[in-house]
Amino acid sequence: MEVIRFEDLKTFDKRPAVSIGMFDGVHRGHISLIEELKQEAKQLNTYSVVISFDNHPRQVITGNEKEVSILQTQEQRLKKLSETKIDYLVILHFTKEIAMLEASDFLDLVIKKINPQTLLLGYDNRFGKKGSSQFDEILAKGSYKDIKIKRTQACIWHNGKEISSTQIRKSLENGEVKQANQMLGYPYSIEGIVVNGYKIGRTLGFPTANIKPNNNKLIPQQGVYAIKCQIDNNMYNGVLSIGERETFNIKGQSIEAHIFFFDLEIYFKEISIFFIEKIRNNYKFSSKEELIEQIKHDCENAKNILSDN
Repeated sequence: MEVIRFEDLKTFDKRPAVSIGMFDGVHRGHISLIEELKQEAKQLNTYSVVISFDNHPRQVITGNEKEVSILQTQEQRLKKLSETKIDYLVILHFTKEIAMLEASDFLDLVIKKINPQTLLLGYDNRFGKKGSSQFDEILAKGSYKDIKIKRTQACIWHNGKEISSTQIRKSLENGEVKQANQMLGYPYSIEGIVVNGYKIGRTLGFPTANIKPNNNKLIPQQGVYAIKCQIDNNMYNGVLSIGERETFNIKGQSIEAHIFFFDLEIYFKEISIFFIEKIRNNYKFSSKEELIEQIKHDCENAKNILSDN
């Protein structure tokens, strides 16, 4: 896969088959769409081209970077897209000016740079000025100028829900990480730096790595999770808590991982947390001893879950 910025692109020698979207998560639905795009390109004896963005359109439209918590960093998204073996990935910087374009004006922009012969869209993907009916009119016609335009008919479902980035975010926000992982096709992760904390875990016999996330990725619902984590390219099993330390009346959300059979010094190191399954919700314990007993149960539950993953 070759990655090209939109502004640096020169017209292809063959009119390609194109799809456009954010592709946040590069989930199973995206993979299905891209496979269909590759088949289309093969039948037309041309290139498969995906146009994506280096920033989320909704964040630009609202002017709020926190409007959408992303599922992947750009680096992770590019890596997942490269694994699909498309021919070209074209990166477009989304701006408010682009957001205000009518669907036809946006297509004219794409034609000038890429000149596709066919445009394949996801089942819920749209482009063009919000509130305009022009996109629907073009889609209903099935073409624009000499470009064939269609939606994929292959909508991927899981447990009665259409797989989408929005649905995956909802699952993570509800703590349903196992369901989110099944929709993604891989374990959801967050990344961060191990920083100094209150060191409460040490006093309980369960030392923890206190993690400061280093990007705008979505943090799953508060609770206790079975996890895998990566440090210095090595993988470990563990249990993770997200939330306030209510038993000790400490306010503010913390993200703390207890890594099994691990005693190395890792302050200020990068750590990646891979969520496998939620174990329980958070609640306040009446004593330190009660909390210790619960942590023991959490660790055993996590080990049982991770033995199958």
